[in-house]
Amino acid sequence: MYFNQPRRVRTLRGFNILLAVSLYIEKLTAYDLTGDQ
Repeated sequence: MYFNQPRRVRTLRGFNILLAVSLYIEKLTAYDLTGDQ
């Protein structure tokens, strides 16, 4: 359990980074779409 925790934390951190990047890209694309209109 002690050895499993760092891997779980690293996975959660990577997932949070991916989620933040996807949300950021969505915001950029939405801003570009509204700008084009």
